[in-house]
Amino acid sequence: MKIIEQTPTTLICKRPNLIAHIAAIGVTAVGMGLLIGALIAPDKIHWLWGTIALGIGLVSLLIVRSLTINIDKQRKRVEIISRSLLLGTKEISLGFPEIREIVVDERINRTKIGNSENTAPTERFTYFLIFQLQNGMQHGLDITPAGSTAINGISTDRFEKNNRVMELGNSIASFIGVPCVDKRVATFGEMADAVENVIKQIKSQKP
Repeated sequence: MKIIEQTPTTLICKRPNLIAHIAAIGVTAVGMGLLIGALIAPDKIHWLWGTIALGIGLVSLLIVRSLTINIDKQRKRVEIISRSLLLGTKEISLGFPEIREIVVDERINRTKIGNSENTAPTERFTYFLIFQLQNGMQHGLDITPAGSTAINGISTDRFEKNNRVMELGNSIASFIGVPCVDKRVATFGEMADAVENVIKQIKSQKP
């Protein structure tokens, strides 16, 4: 998700999910290709895999959602709009006074495929933009950038995506006029800085 338009009174953010649409179209095309091949040269395997691929591609294409956040300072309202071909359009409208804070949350899901000790573990980084309301309720939006996965705990672009997500949260919070709370997982560098600061404070307190 990124800011696509900003004026003194309007802020518009959008996540078109273009990559997901392209992937769904690609899988659908593969399925159709296999089925056409099965028609030309009948083969049960082609029929099976073609039907599965076509089904997965069509379902994916129908449920993929685009997400738009429209923030209007004049009306003091936030409009959250998600659209998909199958599930239709869903809209959430929030007034500025209802919003207590914006939370940027990062979660890590670690998985390991296979039982071999040499298998490289993967980590999936998921980012949420949460509108925390005054009444305790919240509206969470998945704003995970594409490719937020690390192998062996190493991701060359994680820090860039991490900072980009935080910049988005800060921009939205500042535009609305509420605090932005950082709940991202600390990076190794941030943890090292925190330890260094604690050591400095301890040393400074010594007589």
